[in-house]
Order: sequence, then structure tokens, then C-alpha cells
Amino acid sequence: YSHFIIKLPATLKDEPISKKSPVSFGYIPNRNIEFHPQLFYTSYSIDENSDHWRIMHCSVIRSDNNFKTIDTLKTFPDTVYIRRLRVSFSNPDYMYVLAGKGRRTSPKEVWMTEDGGKNWTNITPDNAAAKKYGFPDIAINDEDPEKIYLAVGGFQNEVKLLASKDAGKSWTDDHSVDLPKNEIQIMAFQRGTNEGVYL
Repeated sequence: YSHFIIKLPATLKDEPISKKSPVSFGYIPNRNIEFHPQLFYTSYSIDENSDHWRIMHCSVIRSDNNFKTIDTLKTFPDTVYIRRLRVSFSNPDYMYVLAGKGRRTSPKEVWMTEDGGKNWTNITPDNAAAKKYGFPDIAINDEDPEKIYLAVGGFQNEVKLLASKDAGKSWTDDHSVDLPKNEIQIMAFQRGTNEGVYL
């Protein structure tokens, strides 16, 4: 439950340097941190303000100096838990987050920004079945930041995968009937392919 920033030493005879992180990355931290595709000291993450049992609020933050300082891009309302953050490879001004009510429920909302976090829009699909099962993960095309793929949870194949070509303004089903009922946990877009998505 504690998060640390560790700097590896230049040689094996030296000790690594660790310091307590100024950011609480959340319960599954590796899902809540993304790095700028060109600026390797710049990162984006979820900062979870909680007392371990109760979430006060979650924020999307940016650091341009390896977490020496942080800038808050958006603080979500109390009790809204951010489960996943994704940053576009081709245009990092585009970011997408999955949000839900608490840690124990699947995210039921999808939010995005196209201006580096200044303004955010709720782009949750208007699909009753998809919203019922929630959204475990989201992936972004490597060449087009508005082309996204949204996984739908649940042990079912009524609706498994939704796709959007306009940053969530409209959504279409993406081969759900061809997929098994197994629940999707995580997904990834393979860069350099013709829309290769792994589930």
C-alpha cells in the first residue's frame, strides 16, 4: 500500500536510491501510470486520495521531472475511482480514463481529454448491456488518437468489444459474437499492425 520512486545505481557496487512517492498510484498501480512517448521524464498517473478503506477522490496528474513535482490535470468527484489511464502514443494530449464507483465495482464511465487535460468529456457508450457489465480496459490506436477500443466485462458474449473512430462520439460493436464468453481483464494494441488488438 506504499509507493516508492526507486532510482537504480550507475554501477552494481552502489545502492539504489528510493524515496516515498508524492503520488498514491492506486490499488493496482501498474495500470495507473503512463509515460510520455517522447519525453522520458514526463509521466501521467492516477493519484488516489484514500485512507485505505475509503476513497476521498482520484486525480489525473502529470509530472515533467520524474515525480519531483506534480501538476493536477483533473480531480474527479468524491467516491469516483479511476481504474485505468491510457495516453495516446501518437498524440499524448489525448488521454482516456475508466471510472467507477469504488474499487470493488467495474468502471461504468469513460472520460477523455484531447487538450492535455485542460478539458474532459464523458464519452461513455450509450449501450445498456455494455454499461451493465462495465469496462475493464481501453486501448488506443498507435497512429490515430481518436481510434479507440473498449473492452466490456462479464462472462458473456452479448457485447465484448466496442470501437470508436471519433474519440467516443459514436461506438460500434467489434466482432463480439466471434469472441468466447471468457471475461476480459486487460487489452493491448500492437503498434505497427493493421488494428491488431490483444485481449
